[in-house]
Amino acid sequence: MIPGEALTENQQQQLLQLREQLVLFRTVSCRLAHEQISGITACNGADEDASSYHFQRDGLCRPELRKMTLGCAHTGANDRFCQLIDKAFATGLLNATISPSLTLNEIIVAIYKMDHEKGDLEKELAIARYNNHHETIRALEHELAELVTRHTNAISRLEKIRYGLMEQIDAAILPAKHHQSVPV
Repeated sequence: MIPGEALTENQQQQLLQLREQLVLFRTVSCRLAHEQISGITACNGADEDASSYHFQRDGLCRPELRKMTLGCAHTGANDRFCQLIDKAFATGLLNATISPSLTLNEIIVAIYKMDHEKGDLEKELAIARYNNHHETIRALEHELAELVTRHTNAISRLEKIRYGLMEQIDAAILPAKHHQSVPV
């Protein structure tokens, strides 16, 4: 879109509909809580290998919570959000040299990797606790804390993309002198 160019009624409506859809998404720094181990049982002849144990987890959040939660490795919300971003930029009404969905995909892939990494670390921690390996416990707790920080930062980046897109839509719709960001 050319800066200062007025939008048609149809273009304004199109952007408003996109914004309304963006507002439905949310970000939550869940700390990948579903990967925590709530119980461990050793099999006969158990050793230090994870395959020698049965692990119980608390499980995933309810599906209705995950449905619109960005950054969850167990939802289709990430794909729907990427499609919405691509649709928003395909209108030609927003300014960007490259669609944020490319950055978004990188963040989401990193979150998927963190999800698996946390699952593995939680298993190692449960085994260390089961076997009273105190030094290993401290080291794993430190690794987990760093991973949670990385996850929280990734979620923050997702929120910045979402909010930035809504601000860009607001700027395109509202005349510059009357521009007020509509609440999220």
